Amino acid sequence: YWHPIFRDLLAVWQAGDRTKFISLNTLAEYLGTRTRKNGDGRYFYVVFAEDPDKAIAYAKNDLVMTEEVGESMTPLPA
Repeated sequence: YWHPIFRDLLAVWQAGDRTKFISLNTLAEYLGTRTRKNGDGRYFYVVFAEDPDKAIAYAKNDLVMTEEVGESMTPLPA
């Protein structure tokens, strides 16, 4: 459903069992990245309707966490 250059890290960390899930925050913590969750995305649409700036800050934080996780998983050059 997307270009093969992209990799769904959730699928990688499921270790072949698609019923298992790991949160971005748990993965970031496991990998020792700097950024942690700054809210609960479950009701993002409510936060966005009531406080768009807070919702945008939450989404930006998720992007930073995702980038840090990706960098942590990238092999170092030889």
